[in-house]
Amino acid sequence: MLSPRPNRGQTEPIAALIAVSAFAVGIGIYGAYVTDTIPGTSERTPEQTAIDLVWTDLEDAGVYLAHEHPRNVSSEIGPDAVPNGKYSHVAVEVYTDGTPETVAEARFDDKGRSLSLEDVDDPPNSAGVASRRVPVTIGSKADVRSGTLTVEVWS
Repeated sequence: MLSPRPNRGQTEPIAALIAVSAFAVGIGIYGAYVTDTIPGTSERTPEQTAIDLVWTDLEDAGVYLAHEHPRNVSSEIGPDAVPNGKYSHVAVEVYTDGTPETVAEARFDDKGRSLSLEDVDDPPNSAGVASRRVPVTIGSKADVRSGTLTVEVWS
């Protein structure tokens, strides 16, 4: 039979408490991260999510290249960029002498398919709207102006 030895390894209670506390904090941080990344757990609206995805599809090195004509924006925006089950309108405007000019526009149905701009009514007043400032090239790649990307979403 083994007899207890005075020099057997033991864990200090303070070290064990610190280790358990660090583990609990790590689980809490992970939980907070996961709730922001799992679909349906974020407080972002569909148009806020869509504007980020649409910009990712349209931008080239952080700039919208409007000087490349013709650009078919409808084919550049993937169906996963617009909210499923909702209609969407996307527009890029550039400001010349303080006056906005639309340089790109597209509409999508509730399944993410492109629609003709002529065949669709304007978005209703109740549509959710998200806008962001974007740099836009006009005339040449060197001529960059301030523009606005707008995404409207409605049912």
